[in-house]
Amino acid sequence: MGLSKSWILQYSLPRSTEAQDSGNVSRLEAPWPYNIVRPNLAPDSLNADALLVHGYVNEAGKFESLGVAFPPDFQAAQFVLDALNQWQFRPAARNGLVQKVEVLLIIPKSARIEFPTARHLCTAGRKGADRRLRCSEA
Repeated sequence: MGLSKSWILQYSLPRSTEAQDSGNVSRLEAPWPYNIVRPNLAPDSLNADALLVHGYVNEAGKFESLGVAFPPDFQAAQFVLDALNQWQFRPAARNGLVQKVEVLLIIPKSARIEFPTARHLCTAGRKGADRRLRCSEA
């Protein structure tokens, strides 16, 4: 209690890749952000419990095709997407080969998105099904 909530990055292979590889089981290594820019938003700019951003992390380690999935009427969407497009990742990998992954970035309202742009540390869950990426201030 009392701690701010972390940003969560969920990832998976795109559906087209999963269909091609049906039946094959292999380990997918998380995309790992090493340069993160967080947007400077007013505390009242988000009128929902969380901001959901959908897109991909490509083989070059950059976001692509980003869009705000929720809330649909978020007024600062382009501002947030411009900041996120500056992120750089170590790309996801499967069997040692770089992979494009589909991502959902969940930014809880209480995650302090109103603070000035800064670099942040991220950690990935490594146990069982909890392979989410969590970011917090450095």
